[in-house]
Amino acid sequence: MKIDILVEEPSMKGFLEPVLPKIISPPDTWSIHVLSCFKTKLEKRLRGFTHLDPGKYRIIIISDLDRKDCREMKQWLEDIVHRAGLHTKTNPDMDGSYSVITRLAIQELESWILGDFHAIHAVYSRVPETLGTHTKYKTPDNVGNTWESLHALLKKGGYCGDIYPKIEVARKVASHIDPHMNQSQSFQIFLQGLNTLLSPSSTST
Repeated sequence: MKIDILVEEPSMKGFLEPVLPKIISPPDTWSIHVLSCFKTKLEKRLRGFTHLDPGKYRIIIISDLDRKDCREMKQWLEDIVHRAGLHTKTNPDMDGSYSVITRLAIQELESWILGDFHAIHAVYSRVPETLGTHTKYKTPDNVGNTWESLHALLKKGGYCGDIYPKIEVARKVASHIDPHMNQSQSFQIFLQGLNTLLSPSSTST
C-alpha cells in the first residue's frame, strides 16, 4: 500500500519523516507532499489521484487547526475531497469504500511535539521532561499559542534566540518520539487513522 500525505508546511514534513518509519513498514510505502498554497492547491492536487487504482494508494490530509473552529475546518477539508471526486472515511462511497482521511493538528504541529516531553528532553536536556506532568502540558492540544510556548521553553534553556527554528526542532524531536506514548489527542487520532488505512481489514479496500 502507498500512503500519500499532504501537509501545509515543511515543518510537518520534517516531523513526519522520522516518525513514519516507526509506524509504516515494508511492503507499505509512504511519501509526504508539502503544498505551499494549501488552501488553493489542495483540490487540484487531489484530482491528480482520481485516475489511480484506489486499491493501491491511500491519502492522508493534515492541516493545522490554528484558531479556527474544529468542526468547520474538518468540514472544509471533507468538502474539498468530495469536490475532487474522492471519498473519505467520514463520507465513503456507496459501497462503503474510501481512500482518504482528513486529520487536524490541534492547534498546530507543536501540540504534537509537546505531547512527548521525553523526546524534547532527549534533544534539549535543559528542558525538564517532568514538565509533561504539569497541568499546563498534560493536555497538549489545549495549550494556547503552542509554538510560542515551545519557543519560550527552548529560549529559556539557551537553545535559541528570538528566532524559533521550527523545522530543525520538529525534525530533531521527532527522531525520539514514541508515537504510541504521545499525549496529544489529535496526534493519537492521526495515528489511529493511519493504522486504519494500513489494516488489511480496513473498509477502504
